[in-house]
Amino acid sequence: MIDLCNLLKQKFSNYNCKLNHLNYGNDTQLTLDNFPHCDLDIDLNRLKKCAILIILFRKNKEFNILFTIRSSQLRTYPGEICFPGGKFDSSLDRNLEDTAFRETHEEIGLNRKNLDLICQLCPFVSPVGHYLVPFICLLKRESDINPYEETFQIVNSLKPNPKEVQSIFCLPFSYIFDSELVSERILVLKVPFKWPNALKKMKTLISDKLDFSDGYLNRIFINLDDWLFESNLKPASPVLYGINATVILFVILNIQNESEFILKLEENFFLTSKTIDEYIKLILDI
Repeated sequence: MIDLCNLLKQKFSNYNCKLNHLNYGNDTQLTLDNFPHCDLDIDLNRLKKCAILIILFRKNKEFNILFTIRSSQLRTYPGEICFPGGKFDSSLDRNLEDTAFRETHEEIGLNRKNLDLICQLCPFVSPVGHYLVPFICLLKRESDINPYEETFQIVNSLKPNPKEVQSIFCLPFSYIFDSELVSERILVLKVPFKWPNALKKMKTLISDKLDFSDGYLNRIFINLDDWLFESNLKPASPVLYGINATVILFVILNIQNESEFILKLEENFFLTSKTIDEYIKLILDI
């Protein structure tokens, strides 16, 4: 029997930054030296350390990724799509790994015992001043001969905290690999960008598939169809973009057959009026 957890650990072994930044605590001195693309007026003293969990689980012998939709009651980013996670709390967390698991339990009630840690990805710095570290996890059942298969039943049993999370939804990998609809679901806008050193390994995988050019980044947008959400619990905007979209494509390409993906997408990366309109809306937050 294939050990799915160890198989994934092998696939992500070249991208595991755990030893480099696992122990970021309250007194850690952060720097933007590795993030030259953040040519913004960010106050390092106010940089917020955050962690998220990218939760993989199996349904119908296929990988899915778990997302949450933020509660409409929240003051910041109400109704937005995000990963479980949140801010580092020095009174509760030893490090950002603790943060990711604690916040996930608070938001959706998922216990750490049901998650196997696969990898810690490199940190990102967002334009709004978040120092964000993603952790990839695999959902598992306890005391089971095959603990990683058909774990969607655990997802179905989760009870989100209504003060923080409106609902949970899942993105199957096949949604990205649908050859007939992929040009509608994935859109790209080329924008000026300088790759930070910390992301070079990730760039190596993605750039071969998405035609990156020196000095430019293909800004990725993933449009989500209505059927992915509960009818009365839809997000404010059904579009993944920025860090979320980049990380999702990276994770999927690293696990699935990359050659199939490039054959389907190589002709589809061009600017369209729809892409530009979506980008402008996101910038202006309208």
